[in-house]
Amino acid sequence: MLTHLVDELVPSLIELRRALHRHPELGFKEFETTKRIVATLDAHGIPVKVRDSGAGAWIELGEGERLVAYRADIDGLPLDEESGVSFASENPGVMHACGHDAHTAIGVGVAVALAGSGPGSTRDGRTGLAGGGSAKPGRRGSNRAAIGRSLAKR
Repeated sequence: MLTHLVDELVPSLIELRRALHRHPELGFKEFETTKRIVATLDAHGIPVKVRDSGAGAWIELGEGERLVAYRADIDGLPLDEESGVSFASENPGVMHACGHDAHTAIGVGVAVALAGSGPGSTRDGRTGLAGGGSAKPGRRGSNRAAIGRSLAKR
């Protein structure tokens, strides 16, 4: 059942990854990226909580004390893309050079697959998924810690 669901998701996840790659945003400015993630999860009936800044979001599936979390950075880097791929960055001076676009698409796929496993699945406890930019300079890990604390409290 889960394998079939994942097989169905792969083409849309590839397109999501390529769309994210085409439209990268720098850290703490991932407003359109966040909107795209929210729209994708919303289309699958998954409620999403967006950070107050509008850049970054998280979801939580299931109930219980146990928590398994997946986190992905969603920001691009201040670099010009010279890859030549058909889905190269359309934002001059910004690109996904280290896989954040892929990590985000994977996280969306995990969320949709777990949500699709539904009640009665072998899943026990909560699953949290979060996406947001890297920490601000001089505050290493602050964003990661804030999202982690937020998920742990829920």
